[in-house]
Amino acid sequence: MRHSTSSALMLSVLTIPLPSAAQEEALSPSSPWNLDMADENCALSRTFGEGTDWVLLEFRSYAPSDLIVTTIVSAMDVRERVDGRLSFGSNFRDSRTTEFEHFELEDGLNAVRLSFYPNFPRSSEAWLAIVDEERDVAEAAADHLSVERIFSDNIRLATGSMHEHFNAMRSCLTDLIDRWGLDVEAHQDLSRVADW
Repeated sequence: MRHSTSSALMLSVLTIPLPSAAQEEALSPSSPWNLDMADENCALSRTFGEGTDWVLLEFRSYAPSDLIVTTIVSAMDVRERVDGRLSFGSNFRDSRTTEFEHFELEDGLNAVRLSFYPNFPRSSEAWLAIVDEERDVAEAAADHLSVERIFSDNIRLATGSMHEHFNAMRSCLTDLIDRWGLDVEAHQDLSRVADW
């Protein structure tokens, strides 16, 4: 009887699912989101984790488009062969990254910059649209950013819902275009995504 109880306990322990590489514990935010409204671009940034786990994440847009120039700073080593993948959630199939750059900073930090096309669907063709039901639902549901195949370890950042923050960036870009003296609606039409 004692033997069967021990066997059952061992079996139950063995069947507990272990975390996979894609299920690391997400790093919690260590700062609020900050919006940088520069003269020529708009950026969102936030830090996560502490000590050796500290990570800086920045999203920067230079024009209304799906492209977000993304910078990630970490004390972790950068892989020799980078095939970087970013995704809100774990659906890498619908996100795209290009143009990888690596910079060595002071204090042993590594900065990686890449072009990121987030995996949010859209019902409107205009990226600057403040209201887009399909996109808004997806942005609101986002709770983490997965960073894979860039650093020595994969990273999950607990970003929380992104809708409010990306809307702030869209408003910043709208103001930017207005300050340049351009027609916002005409610029939205020019920034529609091509149907390849």
